Amino acid sequence: ESETYDTGSDTQFETLDPELLEVFLEEYESVAELLGGRVSEWSQHRENTGLLTDIRRGFHTLKGSGRMVGATEVGDFAWHLEELCNTLLEGNIEITDDAVLVVRLSEALLPAMKQRLQQHSSELNFASIEMLAQQADNIAAGNPPDWSGLAGTLPTSVAALLPADITTASEPADPITDIAEEPAEPTLKDLLIKELKENL
Repeated sequence: ESETYDTGSDTQFETLDPELLEVFLEEYESVAELLGGRVSEWSQHRENTGLLTDIRRGFHTLKGSGRMVGATEVGDFAWHLEELCNTLLEGNIEITDDAVLVVRLSEALLPAMKQRLQQHSSELNFASIEMLAQQADNIAAGNPPDWSGLAGTLPTSVAALLPADITTASEPADPITDIAEEPAEPTLKDLLIKELKENL
């Protein structure tokens, strides 16, 4: 079974059964409420495996129920978070600030994901969901996340959870580096050519 995103997942909204969706949304609200409390508490008490287990169970429920009713966008996203929680619970990686942040961002994204399920207007798009899921995968694999890439894609209320130095410092850094490096390279080449001509 493939656990990757279907790039055409936006079409899911055309095939969702209204009755099944209504039942799922009730469960979704219940799980989102539970996660809201557990994630907040766990971020302050990371050593509490009971809280992390509840968080894993919440995402597991969204994964299973979401896929069952055809809400694949929610189901697939929740799978990535469940896997991250499993990796943390098994002790395969440390519970870092990045791990806590991606769980907090994912929980904060749930209201916007519900809006998409209901086909209401939302700041959230599929690319943002996929990008956040990728950060969960990166962290679970022991790799650094790319928070700077997320800063401009998440809904404003969710992006506000990102550290200030990520949203303000990371973006202008690249252009400055590019400007500084580009003229330096030909200058070094010119000096090298000049040096070779003088010594040959």
